[in-house]
Amino acid sequence: MHVGQAGNQIGHEFWQLMMDESPIKEDIFFDRFTNHARAVLVDSEPKVIKNIQEDKKINFIFEAKQMHCSQNGRGNNWALGYSNTYKEAIEALQSTNDKPLYERAMEALRREVERSDFFLGMVLVHSLAGGTGSGLGSRLVEEYRDTFGKSYLMSASIWPNSSGETPLQHYNTCFSLSHLQKNSDAVLLFQNEQILKVLHKLVAIKKEETITMTNLNESIVSVLKQVLMPSQGEKFDFSDVMSMACVPVYKILEGHTNPFIMNKQLMCVGDKLWNGVLDGCISQIPTYDSQASSVKGDPNKDKYKQSSSTIKQKDRISSSVGILSNDKGQSSQIQEQNKQFEQWFDKEIASQNNGSEMNHANQLPHQTIFSTGYFKGFDASNEISRTQTTFKHYKDKLTHKFKSVAWNPSSESTTVRVIDESPFKSYEALRSCTILGNRTSVSVPIRKLLDTSLQKYNAKAYLHWYYQYGMEQQDFLEAFDLVTDVLDAYESALY
Repeated sequence: MHVGQAGNQIGHEFWQLMMDESPIKEDIFFDRFTNHARAVLVDSEPKVIKNIQEDKKINFIFEAKQMHCSQNGRGNNWALGYSNTYKEAIEALQSTNDKPLYERAMEALRREVERSDFFLGMVLVHSLAGGTGSGLGSRLVEEYRDTFGKSYLMSASIWPNSSGETPLQHYNTCFSLSHLQKNSDAVLLFQNEQILKVLHKLVAIKKEETITMTNLNESIVSVLKQVLMPSQGEKFDFSDVMSMACVPVYKILEGHTNPFIMNKQLMCVGDKLWNGVLDGCISQIPTYDSQASSVKGDPNKDKYKQSSSTIKQKDRISSSVGILSNDKGQSSQIQEQNKQFEQWFDKEIASQNNGSEMNHANQLPHQTIFSTGYFKGFDASNEISRTQTTFKHYKDKLTHKFKSVAWNPSSESTTVRVIDESPFKSYEALRSCTILGNRTSVSVPIRKLLDTSLQKYNAKAYLHWYYQYGMEQQDFLEAFDLVTDVLDAYESALY
């Protein structure tokens, strides 16, 4: 199920690739009788879905009843995307007797499930930061869990840049993450900033053109293809993913692959021999500086309290904050005030975080909880599994960058899969390596997210944008508590 603009743009790239990679009529990705993709496309605006409908290379694999959209968007607001009482739904019910978007999406999903011989689960592709992918996506994971009970639910979730175009993205991501923690079995997380760093380095080396959003999506799709389709003869059954998210509190995974698709070509980081392919894949795993990447030995328990300096600074601009509006006809003055407020918060949080990081001792390097390495190539067994020594060499490399946590040693936490086949059918590639990992380093972006969200919440910034759609103070506190639990779990895994 592809939800929202980002989810459907990734879906556009994903299904183009799968048409070339997947044996139609013999695989779980396509209906064996109709050749239609086993997918549901949902968006609150028609633009991206319309682009898919007009793309003659791909539109024939989707039926009209698999694609559902409305006209008004969700204003980058989680509450508007989640709610079923918003203006658009009421008007639709009154004028056309149509159902709310989330109900139409669930009906489409039920139809797809009824067509299948045996239903294992669903993969949700969405962004955590916008209104549709985050809000409607959260609503759909709740409905899915209520409807399909113990069937697997895995999400491929796009983590936003630390500073984006919408001031609501931090709240939206907190709400989305809390709902995924409650309802999903595994979250495959893609960090936009980390992907862009890899792409920019590659562009500098290869002297390619500038990075586009399509390049970002192609990189994500390259990982999804290798994870959801480990080999041609193997049907994806969630087992590899769930084995790394088998502890409910540790369910956030990150994936990286080398080579990956860029501008419809395969781009390899490093050389194309096995050691080079593995090193290139490992180099994509995000690392942080010594302070930002370490666990704080004495976390601040009074995270819900505001500093006096923050209160004074907030009072200086409170008159500006008070007239913020999310109407489409925002004046340039209000937009400028939005921008000023965001800039102030960035500086305020940066200064406080830098100060707190300098004061914390007892810093520990991040470690691996679970990881799996997929080595694909016609000579994979001959080179990697040839002897016990060579196999150990590649497995040790997988664990070198992030040591395993003490309570789950590498002999149990790290798995190596050797697959003797070409990594891609539609591209010429001799070898590939894909690393799927569950690591404590995910606590770094989560901590930054939580700190920023709490700063804004304590300043009462933008709260009325959520309250107008029925949300209450308790909703914020519950989301913060759930995200804090996830953060605490990953940080405490080191001890």
